[in-house]
Amino acid sequence: MSSMRNSHVRSVRVTVAVFLAKLRLALSNRVLAALFHLDNERVVSHIVRQVRTALMKDFVPFHLGLQHINRQTAIEQYQTTVATILHTNKPKQLCVVADETYLFIQKSSNNQLQRKCYSMHKHRNLVKPMILTATVSLLLEILLVNGQIKQWKYFNQTIQNSSLRFISSYLDITCALINAFRPRLVSDILAGSEIAYRMLEKFNQQNDIQIRLSQVAKE
Repeated sequence: MSSMRNSHVRSVRVTVAVFLAKLRLALSNRVLAALFHLDNERVVSHIVRQVRTALMKDFVPFHLGLQHINRQTAIEQYQTTVATILHTNKPKQLCVVADETYLFIQKSSNNQLQRKCYSMHKHRNLVKPMILTATVSLLLEILLVNGQIKQWKYFNQTIQNSSLRFISSYLDITCALINAFRPRLVSDILAGSEIAYRMLEKFNQQNDIQIRLSQVAKE
């Protein structure tokens, strides 16, 4: 990362390790200070802030966002044959999947924020992140997140309200790391064409079970 330099107190490698441990393991600043032999929690907070800023500048733009990959590459290398057969009707169409989940957050003393973030379905305060992804899970752009994110324990806990303003950056960095270093969920994008064509054939077939159930319901 060109935005950071080694110092007599810590190396860039150590600072990145501290930041990744926080996201991946959801460790508190006190525990991180003990593990990495840092003076106190304030030093950890300073490191996390520095690394977050540096990664957003030097790493994320090259591995996440609609500008980090061109349309042709996305279609040729990250779009499955199944998606092309089932969801396109013109050549060179790009299939994009929008997926979302929820991140639990603390209750807020701000009444307006509390009302906006409270879920009647989950009976908890939460925010709903969303991502755009190609059909082999290349993360294109975060809008507000999919199952891979919850493997990072920071996002699988109740997030402190003091960190809410940084959630977007943390998600960007995590998704960029997944794109850069995680293997694809689908190794062979050309597989499955026979299944896709069979699905298309059966799409317009008469559903005998549905017809029979409708007849029984009328009797």
